[in-house]
Amino acid sequence: MKLKQEKKAKEKAEEILKAKQVINFVVKKIESCTENIWNVFNTFDVDKNGTIDKSELKRVLDYCNVSLDKKDLK
Repeated sequence: MKLKQEKKAKEKAEEILKAKQVINFVVKKIESCTENIWNVFNTFDVDKNGTIDKSELKRVLDYCNVSLDKKDLK
């Protein structure tokens, strides 16, 4: 009986460890993605005021080969 409980406890501990490893992997991916997003944002925030204004947005869209007329950009 004791061996069976120890085996279940060990299996549960292994499950928890695997889940922790998966969570850590996902967190690292999210952190990497977030860093990349900020790098892109800062590239297009030319005046470094923490926002993307219309002219900066136009540069982003031009860079991505997306054309909008002035009405849609507004």
